[in-house]
Amino acid sequence: MHRNTLFLTVILAVIAALVVGVNIGRHDNKPQAIPTPSLTPTATPIKHLTFSSALCGITLEYPSNLQPLESTASGTAFVDNAHPDQSVILVCRPDLPKITVTADKIENITIQNSASSGATLSAKLYHDVSANNEPVDKLMFHNEKKGLDVYLGGFGATFKEIIASIKLF
Repeated sequence: MHRNTLFLTVILAVIAALVVGVNIGRHDNKPQAIPTPSLTPTATPIKHLTFSSALCGITLEYPSNLQPLESTASGTAFVDNAHPDQSVILVCRPDLPKITVTADKIENITIQNSASSGATLSAKLYHDVSANNEPVDKLMFHNEKKGLDVYLGGFGATFKEIIASIKLF
């Protein structure tokens, strides 16, 4: 084959490859719809359950994500396995040891009587720290009808919801 013919064939092959490549590129460059995930979380309302302790003489409401575990005749732990820091402890016994914290870490709380009398009971909320320096709140009051001290320990929004729902019976 003559040298010029070979040269012309190579140039025509390169031009043909470029034309075909450009046409293929035009068909593949169509804008494609990219699905975007919804970033808005759907909040499911937390159901609250009622817990009654005949021993302590109280009822309280707790979120359904907590599981009550009665460990002894005088105590119940409300445990959230997914969030252990939201767990709450309830203990009822005569003469529980007094909690010692400075006066600026004590808050007075009022507990409602579930009877129609409208009577209330004064309780103390102690803002303390655990042995590993984690914050912990401790609610303590004496139930005269039962002759027992009632203690609740926990921390956070869940604990505050529970202590706000306590009623005597």
